[in-house]
Order: sequence, then C-alpha cells, then structure tokens
Amino acid sequence: MSRAAAETKPKCPSRSLKASFSNVSARRSSGHSARLAAAVIVVERESHKGMMIGAGGQRLKKIGQSARLELGQLFESRIFLELTVKVEKNWTHDPRKIEEFGL
Repeated sequence: MSRAAAETKPKCPSRSLKASFSNVSARRSSGHSARLAAAVIVVERESHKGMMIGAGGQRLKKIGQSARLELGQLFESRIFLELTVKVEKNWTHDPRKIEEFGL
C-alpha cells in the first residue's frame, strides 16, 4: 500500500475509497523530461469527498505530495500530478465498478 493511500485509511472507510491512475504520459517541460500523471480518487459519498479534500485542500495536498514523491522515484523523473476527487454512489456494491478499479 502506498503512503498516499495509507494516509486516507484512518478517517475514511477503505471499502469506500479507491485511487486509480487514469493517465500517465511523457511530456517535455523547459527542455527537461517530465511526466504528467492524472489521478482520479473515487469515493462513495459526498461526505467522503470533503474528507479527502480536507480543510482548505490540505489533505488532498498531502496525498498529492506523497504520490508525486513515489511516482518520481518509480519513473526516475519529475512528476506533474493532477488529482481529482469524484463521487460514484454505491460503487462498492457494483461488481463491474469493483472489477474496473482492480479490486
């Protein structure tokens, strides 16, 4: 389990959360090789969305920082990470969604 995922576990039920990287591609920035990653954090309830974002966006910022560090080490390059939090009501009860998320 990544550090970013571990940070979300104590306050939000793990069965209701899933972070999935939807797009990772190479991009050049100012002559340096960089990678662009877009991640969607899917939650089951609107109230979970608020918990994931946190007061003033602080929790989402921490998740993004941790994920960027891990991805940077994995890809051995700088990472530009775009995070989005999305509500999918009752996704934990939908076998197709569970399979789609790789659970």
